[in-house]
Amino acid sequence: MALLRSMAPDGAPREVTIRLNGPIEAGAAEAVRARLSEAGLFAKPVVHIDSEGGIYHEAMTIYHALMDRPYPAECHAGGRCSSAAVIILLAGAVRTARPWTKFVLHAPALTEAAGRERLTAGVVTAVGKNLAEAEGHMVRVLRERAHLSLSSVRKVMRGETRLNAEQACQWGLVHRVLEKWTDA
Repeated sequence: MALLRSMAPDGAPREVTIRLNGPIEAGAAEAVRARLSEAGLFAKPVVHIDSEGGIYHEAMTIYHALMDRPYPAECHAGGRCSSAAVIILLAGAVRTARPWTKFVLHAPALTEAAGRERLTAGVVTAVGKNLAEAEGHMVRVLRERAHLSLSSVRKVMRGETRLNAEQACQWGLVHRVLEKWTDA
């Protein structure tokens, strides 16, 4: 029944719109998966992103949920597409941005102290291992989806790289910069 529900009357895939506005917080991936499941397996995801980023593992889970769909996603960047939000954007087979969209790329980082745990050598080692693993995944995604060279990705990972929409297009993060509100 999901197949019938996710097809438009003309036989084309029905679109399921997903809006990711604000920080990517705990539970975001589960909400996206629920929306995709509700729409049916053959619905085409259309994702609108306006986010400064957030929890890297949530973003990677959303990325994989979009990549595992039968119909490739379209991802559109609005005002901001930074940090972990860029990973989600890269799941799109079609990726666009508005002329005013701002992008920020950097290596995954620990933004808050462990808070509830004492920072023992074991905790710091585990956090370091997790950050290195996350950075490896991010490098792979940037290389595969944006077709960036390893040296370009390493340069990005060294600091915080800020791009405007045209630069993001040149870097392969987006395929096209939209000129009008009606373009999509």
